[in-house]
Amino acid sequence: MLIHSRNLGQVSSHPSNNRSYATFPRFLSKVSMRRQWVFETLDTTTTTLLRSNIFNRTLELEKLKSAVKGDPSQILVVLGPRSCGKTALMSSHFSKRLDAVYINCREFDATTPQYFVKKVLKVLMDKIPTDWEQLKMSLPPKIVAGLASAFESTMKGAEMTSWTFSLSELVKSIMSGDPEKYKELDMNVLMEAFQLLLDAWEKEIIKESRGIDPGEIMRRPVIVIDEANVMMGWNKDYAKDMGTLIRFFVSITKEKKRSHVFLVTSEYGYQTWLSEAIASEFWKPRIIGDFTKSEAKSFFEFELKRRRKVVTVTDEIWSQIYEVCGGNAGTLVNLAYEVEDSGDDLNSKWEEALESMYLNTELPRLKKLALGVDGVYTAAQFADATLLMLSSQHFAVPQDAMLEHLGRHDYALDIQGDNTPSQTQLRSAGQKRFEGLVKYNVLCLRPYSDWALDIPLQAYSGPKKLALVTPSSALALYCLKLMKPDLIRDLTEWKQKQASKAWYNKLKDLLAGLAGFATMREEAVKDKRK
Repeated sequence: MLIHSRNLGQVSSHPSNNRSYATFPRFLSKVSMRRQWVFETLDTTTTTLLRSNIFNRTLELEKLKSAVKGDPSQILVVLGPRSCGKTALMSSHFSKRLDAVYINCREFDATTPQYFVKKVLKVLMDKIPTDWEQLKMSLPPKIVAGLASAFESTMKGAEMTSWTFSLSELVKSIMSGDPEKYKELDMNVLMEAFQLLLDAWEKEIIKESRGIDPGEIMRRPVIVIDEANVMMGWNKDYAKDMGTLIRFFVSITKEKKRSHVFLVTSEYGYQTWLSEAIASEFWKPRIIGDFTKSEAKSFFEFELKRRRKVVTVTDEIWSQIYEVCGGNAGTLVNLAYEVEDSGDDLNSKWEEALESMYLNTELPRLKKLALGVDGVYTAAQFADATLLMLSSQHFAVPQDAMLEHLGRHDYALDIQGDNTPSQTQLRSAGQKRFEGLVKYNVLCLRPYSDWALDIPLQAYSGPKKLALVTPSSALALYCLKLMKPDLIRDLTEWKQKQASKAWYNKLKDLLAGLAGFATMREEAVKDKRK
């Protein structure tokens, strides 16, 4: 097993700022030497691994390398539990590559598409080749003039060593007509700038590779957007711009195969949102999951050893820790921090530390959500969905089964009245409720992915390996277990009320029928007297 620490913080997008990483080839620019596009290399010696910020992610690294080896065919949506290490893995792998753009939307204002694309362009400009004379030859004169006014450069001989970027000047240089009429940055203009810079990037790759042989696949750049769910907030005010950006990603992946695109998020509702924006064949999901139980123990023990001289985690203690934290890296790091000041008396400290993981955070959050959200889902639907999940193997339920289960609530009286709806009607009724529970991070929809091992592959039934509904996190699962008695009580009370309503409706129908019969009898008597 590879044991090395996971730093859940962010790393710089420039290799020289990440001095803890293993040494890799420099980007050479001397005329007498051929520049090399850098591939990540992972030395498996213990010393190198301890300098890295990933832990035992050999499988995921191989999957990432394989995904970008050929031509892009779809947008890759990378999902996973919060704090499982997605950011650490993606940034440590791609931020080293000079032909990759890694954007973490937590680090800047991404509330509008314009701010977002500004950041993408800025990072891209930091990554493109710095041979100024060659760049001038590859771009139209108008663009060169714009670049000259858009960048303040530091020159060393004929080579530009650094650029200070002014996006507004670059945008003005590529806009047709009078720039003054463009008071606000337009998404299409920004996409055009991106395309021009991508052209220059590809020409440099071909040049430094001394051409591309027939049949050879050219190494493609990579764009990684972390916390991509920020785009979900653009729909109301920037629906047009949001659509333009998504279509741009489709264009450079599936259609033109110019760049790989990874959209990374912990929001499982992002799948529903993206499906409404583009067709399913334009993107595919991949999962970076939590650690398995054995991996998680090794990770936790390493985190403790980094803080303490003597560490003993018995199997009994570990079983209870795993029950609460699961294999989530972030939660285990927090737990290790909580017991850091306990000296050698870990046995008396860990129970209190475990409670601190959920007692004032996840548990009250779920208890509040269990009351229901007006117009989204009811308290009974929350209870029914979570109890179904808790009673299922691997705490995972096939999506269609969950939809039908939730849909039965909308048809409760019909069902008790022997008027059972179809499966299609039940699933349709349950869809909105399910999406609400996912939106509020009660449930998540886990598609099948051979990147993750935290859910056994046998849990995915059938040849198509349909998506599973699971708790949103290991902590959430533990809290729902604590809430189980209350959830059973709430659901029982709701069912009793529904039974009473059904009985009342049947009685009302019976009385109405008797009243109708009495009326008919009176009319018959009157007719007879006549």
